[in-house]
Amino acid sequence: MLEVRPLIPSDEEIRLCIDVSQQSWPDQPPTTVENWRFQDWEWRSGKFRHRFVVTLDSQIIGSGIVLEPYWLDVTRKYQFNYDLIPAHDTLEIRGCPVHSLIEGYVLRQLNKFEVSHLLTSMREDREIRVAWLQEHQYYSTMRYPSAVLNVEGFDPSLFAGHVDRVKREGIAFHSLAYLQQFDPGWKARLYEVWTEIEHDVPSPDPPRVMPKDEFEKIFLHPSHSPELWVVAVDIKRIADDIPVGTYVGLTAVGPATTQPDHWYVWMTGVRRAYRRRGIATAIKLTSIALAQECKAKCFETGNEERNPMYGINMTLGFVPKPAWHDWERNLAESVQLSGQQFTN
Repeated sequence: MLEVRPLIPSDEEIRLCIDVSQQSWPDQPPTTVENWRFQDWEWRSGKFRHRFVVTLDSQIIGSGIVLEPYWLDVTRKYQFNYDLIPAHDTLEIRGCPVHSLIEGYVLRQLNKFEVSHLLTSMREDREIRVAWLQEHQYYSTMRYPSAVLNVEGFDPSLFAGHVDRVKREGIAFHSLAYLQQFDPGWKARLYEVWTEIEHDVPSPDPPRVMPKDEFEKIFLHPSHSPELWVVAVDIKRIADDIPVGTYVGLTAVGPATTQPDHWYVWMTGVRRAYRRRGIATAIKLTSIALAQECKAKCFETGNEERNPMYGINMTLGFVPKPAWHDWERNLAESVQLSGQQFTN
């Protein structure tokens, strides 16, 4: 018997969901119960969010979430994602694909809202899931490859002189830990540069500005490591109250909690007024040098394929993995199908 039901938020059931995720994505370091609970804690109060599991004969074979994407400047759009043990991707119950049953559960959770579009994401090498999405009137709105850099094999001599040239133009590179020690206003200045960069990250829908209280939750993330962040600072624009200068770019890095030599790049960018000067490449090179010093094995990140940062990563030797896609379904254009899903 197959059932889709709410998650029981016990450590035991969360661990079973983490195991499903690891079977679904064996090329990724597993997450932890601590990370899982942090994600629940940091969720914006008053915004809809519902976790669920998929069971087969009472055994958990999938887990997912349906939510209001409050970080987007949209209305009537809701998002869902789920992991399913790959062996069950072709499962059907009385001729109905398991993916349709899961979508039906999602739609029932949204029954009290006015919903115009469903959003989800899936990696393009998951052919069965992608085929289901296409057959059920989802269309791809953005493609963003993940990419991995072999830190141990990186040859800095190929880019000799680049960082020094940028430094001669008055740009310094500091760790966030350094700024926290020597700049009393580091938090406000970091928020300012972060929000400007984040606003320019490609997205199918426009983003909302992140409130300061939500931004500050980043510093409580279990993987937050201020000594691994690199911030570019314009030391030529030093003000009386800014002992280290104006923040102009950054790369935010966090190691996987279960595999500390696997580093994730959360975000890298440069403020608009400072672009096309080689600063982003210099930030990345400084970060790679730090990773080599710390004996990290790899960086992993993701970028929209037309984003200039993706080109920089390719130049530095990052190797692309199968790309993720954002998918969207317009419910108004498929009323008959959505009605069928409600009855599953």
